[in-house]
Amino acid sequence: MRLAEALNLRISDLDLESTPACVHIKAEYSKTKRNRPVFISNEAREAIKDILYDLAPPVGQSSEDKRRHIAKPKIVAPAGRYVFAYTGDIWQREKLAILNFVRVRERAGLNETFEDYKSTFHKVHFHLFRKFFLTKGSDVIGEHAAHALIGHSFYMDTYYRKSEEERRADYLKLMPYLTVLSSHPAETEDVGEKIKRQMLRAVGYSQEEMVGLKLSEMDDEAVQRLIREKLFATIMNNGQRQKVVSSGDVERWIGEGWEWMGSLPDGRSVLRLPSS
Repeated sequence: MRLAEALNLRISDLDLESTPACVHIKAEYSKTKRNRPVFISNEAREAIKDILYDLAPPVGQSSEDKRRHIAKPKIVAPAGRYVFAYTGDIWQREKLAILNFVRVRERAGLNETFEDYKSTFHKVHFHLFRKFFLTKGSDVIGEHAAHALIGHSFYMDTYYRKSEEERRADYLKLMPYLTVLSSHPAETEDVGEKIKRQMLRAVGYSQEEMVGLKLSEMDDEAVQRLIREKLFATIMNNGQRQKVVSSGDVERWIGEGWEWMGSLPDGRSVLRLPSS
């Protein structure tokens, strides 16, 4: 969520009993002016539960006692209350949230700035959380899905054609990589599998195409075969203006007006017929 989207959430917008937990961002508070569901991790759900209470003064206390927080029991807050209960308009609430964040950052010893911008840009800031989510999401469920989940409208139009169950499944796959207070698979992720996934993505494989592939069990030769198949399919889709030939035939085809484009892993060459 963007900061303003989070600060405009009311308790009635939460669905903490679903799997994964979900919050509903209203169009009027969204940067893209569109309603959208946002999933949150189990860790975030438990943290939110701790703040969904108001402090109620016991009956019979004086006005002075009511202004103090001692001996006040917790009661469930009303559904219309803001989840993050800062006072004032959205501009004031954003300022208060940022001020609190700066104080926490200082206490945590994370106040470092970039060397070229010592007085302005901190390495840890609110937007860093969205960048972290996008990075992890792109690695685990694909760049398109990650952009859609953080509310980039260009990606939402196609991604949200997926059913809600499919989108929930995507997030549940990603959720272990978003934890803060516990260990997660990212610490022990198979580096070789990640490299294979990146190689396949580079030649045009979609996240959906890679879901059924057991990359951890594939050797290098099998991965190279998948890459060649994708490259061949791309060439075929370009019609008759490109072709793959053996290295011994390259000179002949160049003599007939074809241009050399590059070599495939198996040594054959890709040729292109120039536009007239």
